[in-house]
Amino acid sequence: MQKEKEEAAVALPADFSEKLQTFRRQVRKAVEFESDNVMQGLMHVMDLFNQYAQEDATLVSAMAKEIEKPILAGWSTEEQKQYMVVSAFLNAHIDDYSDASAFQRDLESFREKLLKYSK
Repeated sequence: MQKEKEEAAVALPADFSEKLQTFRRQVRKAVEFESDNVMQGLMHVMDLFNQYAQEDATLVSAMAKEIEKPILAGWSTEEQKQYMVVSAFLNAHIDDYSDASAFQRDLESFREKLLKYSK
């Protein structure tokens, strides 16, 4: 209970929050699913997550929890609502980047951190 209160009190960096909101808006407004576009939008969020994780470890859990919140996908329909969760998206699409092994390792590391710290 105490840990949850401490995390709630953590103020996320403004640029991180702005990039995350931009990414969520991109997913909500996308008419069709294009994994490259989703990945490109996610890169800004991932870069800031990694930057702030190195600068201030107290932000990691709060940032991971925000990133992992489900996003209603714009490509879903009224009959079939689809929500995107970043770690699940990464899990499904990391192999798309197997020709760029360093990038693939960065994505895997990011996904692992999200899963570990968003609980």
